[in-house]
Amino acid sequence: MGVAELPAAFRGAFGGRFRYFNALQSACFAGAFGGAGSLVVAAPTGSGKTVVMELAILGLHRVGLAPGGGALAPPGGRRKAVYIAPMKALVQEKADEWARCLGPGGLGLTLATLTSDTDLEGQARLPQADIILTTPEKFDSATRRGAGRGSMAFFADIGLVIIDEVHILNDERGKSLEAVVARLRLGGPLPAAAGAPGRVLRRERPPHRPPQVRRRERDDSQR
Repeated sequence: MGVAELPAAFRGAFGGRFRYFNALQSACFAGAFGGAGSLVVAAPTGSGKTVVMELAILGLHRVGLAPGGGALAPPGGRRKAVYIAPMKALVQEKADEWARCLGPGGLGLTLATLTSDTDLEGQARLPQADIILTTPEKFDSATRRGAGRGSMAFFADIGLVIIDEVHILNDERGKSLEAVVARLRLGGPLPAAAGAPGRVLRRERPPHRPPQVRRRERDDSQR
């Protein structure tokens, strides 16, 4: 499956990095880019899971394309993706990478990071951000305090949640991630943000198993 199969406005997001998706990415393409249900991807490091996440983000913004797959209308924070990773360094790495291909240097989306280094001014930019990159602990803390101040209205704009290294649920740090997911889904299924269906993509890294793609319909009782 080739990058050329994407709408013209989205092809530049891959910036000439490659012309064809690998086997894992091709297997996930329909579920990540075109699907409406949640998706779990379990594959080793270096297998191309980041591209699957990027496809899910692009899929969120399909509704903003001009007729014929032309230019993307600036979403202005009305269709948000939230990326949650266990380490601040991983959050910053993805922020730098996506700023080039999905942000101002690429597709034109607005990115905002939320980590222990983020000040109040940075948090004030969250409502306008199209992609929020954060750690479980910081998002848990910020959303708990923000909910009390009524400043979490942007939750209604979240259409996609990407959880990286979801296996941390099994260790001590998993408590914060569990709290975040519960808070995100407290009002039921993710809203249809500006016309895009709400969904969850979870990425995990099995230690000694071949790549797997497990597609499942959302079951709120298991989240």
